[in-house]
Amino acid sequence: MSLAEIKQQIFHLLRPPRRLRFTPEGTRFVIVALAIGVAAINTGNNLLYLILAMMLSMIIISGILSESSLRTVDIKRSLPREAFAGKPFLVKIAALNGKKRIPSISLTFQDYLEGTVSAGNQYFLKVSRKGKVSGSYHLTLDKRGRHTFRGGRLSTRYPFGLFLKSRDAGDVSEMLVYPRILDAKELLRESGVDEGELESRIKGRGTDLYGLRGYVTGDDRRAIHWKTSARLSKLYVREFAREDARKVMLFLDDCIPEEFEDALEKGITITASLASHFLYKGYQVGLVTSGEEIPLGIGMSQLYKILRTLALVSPGKDRERLFAKVKDAGGVLILPYGDPVWKEREGLFANVIRVTS
Repeated sequence: MSLAEIKQQIFHLLRPPRRLRFTPEGTRFVIVALAIGVAAINTGNNLLYLILAMMLSMIIISGILSESSLRTVDIKRSLPREAFAGKPFLVKIAALNGKKRIPSISLTFQDYLEGTVSAGNQYFLKVSRKGKVSGSYHLTLDKRGRHTFRGGRLSTRYPFGLFLKSRDAGDVSEMLVYPRILDAKELLRESGVDEGELESRIKGRGTDLYGLRGYVTGDDRRAIHWKTSARLSKLYVREFAREDARKVMLFLDDCIPEEFEDALEKGITITASLASHFLYKGYQVGLVTSGEEIPLGIGMSQLYKILRTLALVSPGKDRERLFAKVKDAGGVLILPYGDPVWKEREGLFANVIRVTS
C-alpha cells in the first residue's frame, strides 16, 4: 500500500460521518433569525418571540428530516464492460432505500474518480421505502489504463433548502479503459505507409477449394458461399486446401526514454487501430511487446485480448526480450522512438511505422 493510499484512508477515518454547511438561503435565514432574536430581547414583544420560535423550529425540523432522508440509503454503481479513451460511456447509479416506513426525498449523489476528481452526479427526487431508483451520467476518460472510483458523497437540501447535509456513499469500483481506436487508413497515411502495399506483403489464402463448412464467428465474410447458404438457410464458408489465413503480427517497441511517453501513447493508439482494422478484414492478428506476447488469433475475443494488453502497457526496460521474439518476416513494427539498434533488424518486417509527433 502506497503512502498516498495510507493518508487517504486515515483522512477517511477521521472525517466526520456527516457534513453540514449553510446554503445561501440558509445563511440569510439564520441572519434574519438572529436579528429577530435581538429585537425580541430588546423589546420584549411576544410576537417577535413567537416568530423566532417558529424559525428555530424550522431549523430543528430541517435537521431531523434531512437526516431521515440520508439514513440507510445505499448507492450502487454499475460500470460498462467496455470503455475507450476519449469516448463517452454511461455510468449507472442506483439508490436503494433500506427504510421500512419513510421514503427518502431529494438526494444528490456526487461521484468521484481516484478519490478527489469529480466524475459526475445523479439526482433522485424520491426513493420509496424499501425501494430502488436508478439513474445514470455520461463520463469521458482521456487516459487508457485502470481507473478507480473511490466512492462519493450523498447529499440533500431537504426539506427547506437551508442546509446541505452530506455523507459518504458508494463503494470502490475499478474499470479498465482501452486505448483509442481511430481510422487506421488515416493513421497509415499520416505515418507515410501505403495501405495497399502493406497488405500485399502479408500472406494470402490458397486458391484450391477443399470443401464447405459452417460459418464460425470471426471467419472472413468474403469466404461465405452464398448459394449454399441460401439453399440451406445457414451460413457456410469455403474451405481451401491451403487455408493459410492472412497474418499480421504487430510489434510495439515500448522500451523508450521517459520524455517520449507521448509518442508511446500515439504508438499504442496506432497499434490498437491496426489490430481492429486487420481483424475486421479477416486477418489473424497477434501482438508482441517487451513484456507480453499474444499469439495470432481472429475475432472480437482476440481484439479485446490485444486491447487489454495495450491498455496496461508502460515504458519497458528490456528491449532484448522484444528482439528475441522477432522470428518470422511479415510483421509490422511500430516505433515510437527511433532507436538506431533497429536499423539492422528492420528488414525482418513487412513494414515499419515510425510514430510522428
